[in-house]
Amino acid sequence: KQFGDKLFKEAEALASSLQDTYSKNKRIGDIIVDKLEEGSSKYNNENCIVELGNVYFFSKYKIEHNFTLAYQHFHRASSSFGNPIANRMLGVMFEFGLGVQENLPMVSIVEYYFLGI
Repeated sequence: KQFGDKLFKEAEALASSLQDTYSKNKRIGDIIVDKLEEGSSKYNNENCIVELGNVYFFSKYKIEHNFTLAYQHFHRASSSFGNPIANRMLGVMFEFGLGVQENLPMVSIVEYYFLGI
């Protein structure tokens, strides 16, 4: 967990220090995603997993939107850690059919928003 947190902080610091540059250079976004992927897969770090969901959902660091990958990361953070941000994002994805089955019953949306199921 500590090393995963370190990777998350490194990715965050890199993104922060290169804010102007990464908007012009997709390669820097790839480096940030690589660090987050390492923290996610190798160390099962909750922060890295949620941030990967954010990267693909919000198209951060010039990475293309990929709602399927965003869903996978948010679902993993929700089911493994009960992460409230991941729960909220899953609710949004179900509500609007982003990367998931559309027209999900309202009960399922409420479960993700409030219960973290």
